[in-house]
Amino acid sequence: MHRLRIPRTPLEQIIEIFGLEQQEPRDVILVSLDLEVNKNRPSIDQWYAISQIGVSYFDTRCLLQPYPADHHHFATRHFIVGGQRRFDHIRKKYHFGISEHISSQDHVNDVLRNILLIPDEKTPGKFRDVILLAHGIASDLATCRKRILILADLANVVGLLDTTYLSMEVLGLYFSLRSLLSLLGLPVKEMHNAGNDANYTLRALLLLCRYDLHPSLKKSVQTLEYFRSIAFEPLPDTTSRNALWRSVKIRRADKTLEALNLGGLTFFDDI
Repeated sequence: MHRLRIPRTPLEQIIEIFGLEQQEPRDVILVSLDLEVNKNRPSIDQWYAISQIGVSYFDTRCLLQPYPADHHHFATRHFIVGGQRRFDHIRKKYHFGISEHISSQDHVNDVLRNILLIPDEKTPGKFRDVILLAHGIASDLATCRKRILILADLANVVGLLDTTYLSMEVLGLYFSLRSLLSLLGLPVKEMHNAGNDANYTLRALLLLCRYDLHPSLKKSVQTLEYFRSIAFEPLPDTTSRNALWRSVKIRRADKTLEALNLGGLTFFDDI
């Protein structure tokens, strides 16, 4: 029996996490997780073969007023598992930074553990308490269990949240992540990229809180409007970044063709 359960009506817990009815929020980091599995593999092992990991962090310490002037509070990471060609293709669709490469399934469990072990800058040697969040979190936890990895049993994981249950509590219906984001009017591009989806899920949680609680928690209006502003923060423009990557790839190909025309790749002479 695992020590943590997924609340079916999570709004009360979320109010407590963000301190919307008390003086201060809980000192935790919400960690939004999204896993993509390799559906090209036989169904017998598809749960084992994770192809992408996305994680996005929201630290409740940023809610201590006055709020920062900028809205960049989602530290988001994206990992791609597999060969270099796969990495080069998928990373172009990620909007929130530079994707990280995991060469083998053998390293995936260590990465999953490490993304939840966040050092506490206030207390050296201690890790921050985290609340694990996902849209359909039971599926992600089941994927990890297939890998003999029980994320909910890690000592610093102190809670679980699921935006599918939150949408049911607030809106009265279950939604896919895509449908929920569309209904909320949130800016989205390139879904089914794990890094993007982890970030989008965190935005959806904040906006659902604002949507449901704004009329009733008048003393928390400033916080709820803050949630709205960061949820609607525009997506980063990746056009220039991707153009640079394409130009680098072309230059490499040109140099290779030039070397072939000259009779060989001279850099092998130094090996």
